[in-house]
Amino acid sequence: MTVLKRLGVVLLVVGALILAAQSSGFTTSAADRGVNVNAAAPENAFLGLHDDGYAGEEIRNYECVWFFCYTDEQPQEVVTVHNQFDQNVTVTEATVDGGTGDLFEVRSTPETLAPDGSDTIELGCTGDVEESGQTDVTVRVSAEGDSVAVDGAAVTAENVQYDCRSN
Repeated sequence: MTVLKRLGVVLLVVGALILAAQSSGFTTSAADRGVNVNAAAPENAFLGLHDDGYAGEEIRNYECVWFFCYTDEQPQEVVTVHNQFDQNVTVTEATVDGGTGDLFEVRSTPETLAPDGSDTIELGCTGDVEESGQTDVTVRVSAEGDSVAVDGAAVTAENVQYDCRSN
């Protein structure tokens, strides 16, 4: 076999190996990158919750005149909700945690907020617990619009005063 024939056979074998092997293209790629997610400050959030709605008035569910006490619900505005979306949003859920047991309940929430609109959430005593004092209260809000949704936005109002009597 001549040198030229040997070289031809070697080139054929190398060519076949190259064709049988995977090409130099990429089918997948992986990269490790850090991701940081932070909640926006209330003044920058699309659905801003502010505890400045609470004016320090005591949440009560009774009133007494001399020795006669009667039920007199006195819920208080505790949280302000501000819509910074460019569309109307509807508050779909508002819950409250604070105090012991089922001390507070949400009495009123804004139904629909226009863009740049604000309204308050009122809290009242449930009537299931007899307790008075002050506590921190966390209010969680979910809302949705035509193409937006917010689930579980929260704010804590500190030192909310209350005097609740069981019914």
